[in-house]
Amino acid sequence: MTDLFVFLILVSLFGMLLGLIKPSLVLYWGEKRTRLRALGWYGLFAVFAFIAMGVTMDGQTKTTPGAEQAASTPAQPAPAALDPAQEEARKQVEAAQAAELARQKTEQTKATVRHIMAELLAADRPGSDAAGFARSMAQAAGKRASLGDIYGAFKAAKLVADDSFTKLMKYALPQGLPEDVHDKMNTAHAAFRRAAMLRGDIAEAFMEWLDTRKPSLENTMREKSDQVTLAMTMAVVSLTEAMTAAGFNGDEVKAELAAMSGKEQAEQAQADAGKPAKKKKSK
Repeated sequence: MTDLFVFLILVSLFGMLLGLIKPSLVLYWGEKRTRLRALGWYGLFAVFAFIAMGVTMDGQTKTTPGAEQAASTPAQPAPAALDPAQEEARKQVEAAQAAELARQKTEQTKATVRHIMAELLAADRPGSDAAGFARSMAQAAGKRASLGDIYGAFKAAKLVADDSFTKLMKYALPQGLPEDVHDKMNTAHAAFRRAAMLRGDIAEAFMEWLDTRKPSLENTMREKSDQVTLAMTMAVVSLTEAMTAAGFNGDEVKAELAAMSGKEQAEQAQADAGKPAKKKKSK
């Protein structure tokens, strides 16, 4: 089809050339056969032929590649269907791979939870131990501890408690934990911070009580001691829930709590750290 339009264009150009020389050779219609008319008619024929050729070539360009590709691309054989045994084996392999990935993710989460627990306990333990030592000094008043020793113990407990609180405030939970595990660990973190702050308040109130013996300070220390116990209970509960959400089984949870038992005993001793030693009644 393109060759035809090329031929018509050449004929039109030849007609224009002859029309410029002698219009009567190419114009067989009309009364006036002038060079201008010959140029106009055959020029119009050439333009139409050129446009038609362009449209035809564009259509061939759009359709030919697909046809050529279809002709040149060999037909792909249909994939052979797996027999039931092979299909079942494939499913078992995929299930095993998914289970292994889930196990690895669980173990990574559990390792992160253990790390966070160790960090929180490491920051909290000095303040707890210092509070327990101060309490033991208060109970030994008049026996092997003077008021100056007791005051010094609570002053040290105040400093250590403030340091624990600062460390816990600066501590940030690692990213990447599942949302439910992160929420429980965040609650435990907040409970540790509150306990550290309260220990400092108790030590400060006890030092003031040693100077003033105000009964109101005794009530303050008892209330704050109860709040410390409540905060640490909340911390233990939240840690337990976080471990369960992270995939710890019952035995693993018990083992982790048993590892914290020394910490819990220190907290039990600290709960009474702000209570002033009772004076012996003289007979």
